[in-house]
Amino acid sequence: GAQVAEGTTPALQPVGTSLRRWTDGLIEAAQLPERAAELDVWRGILDGPDPLLGSRALDLDVDVFHTVTRTQVDVPVAVTEALLESAPDELGGDLSDVLATALAMATAEWRRARGVDHPATLVTLEGHGREESVVPGADLSRTVGWFTTMYPARLDLSGIDLSDALMGGSSAVDAVHAVRDQLAVIPDKGIG
Repeated sequence: GAQVAEGTTPALQPVGTSLRRWTDGLIEAAQLPERAAELDVWRGILDGPDPLLGSRALDLDVDVFHTVTRTQVDVPVAVTEALLESAPDELGGDLSDVLATALAMATAEWRRARGVDHPATLVTLEGHGREESVVPGADLSRTVGWFTTMYPARLDLSGIDLSDALMGGSSAVDAVHAVRDQLAVIPDKGIG
C-alpha cells in the first residue's frame, strides 16, 4: 500500500516456502521418529470415556441441517470486554485457555445436571497449521493460505470444585490452569 501511495510499482518480497514445499516438508516430518513418539500422547488423550451430550448418538439420517435447534445468547459488552481483555491475565492463561476452560466447565455442568458426573470433555481443536518449526528453514510469512490442523484434546477438570468455579470462585483459576497445562503438553500445537 505504501509503495502505491508513493507512486512506485509495488515490489513484493519473495515467497519463502511454497505450499508444495511445505506439504512435502510435512510428509517428511511425519516420518521422523519424533512424530511416532507422539503416539502415546495421542492415545492418552483419546483413552477414556466420552459420555454423550444428548440422549443418543448422532444419527446421520435424522440429525441434519434442517433439524438443528439453535440457541442464541447475547452477552453484554462488559462481559465480553472482561473475557477478552482482563480474564486471560487474571486467570493465568491466554484467551484460548479461558475459552476451552469455559467449554469444559459448561459441558461438565450440562452432564452433571443430567445425572452424568464426568469431569473430562473430549474435543477436537483447530489450529492455524503454520508451525514452521516442524519443517526446518520454513518461512510461511508470504505463503497464502490457511493450513488448518485439527487434533483431539481432553479437557479434564478432575479435582476442580465445579460449583465454585462456575460462581467465579478461586476454583475458576484452578480450572484455567489445569486446562492450560493439558493443552501445553500437546506437541507442536497438534500438527503431528
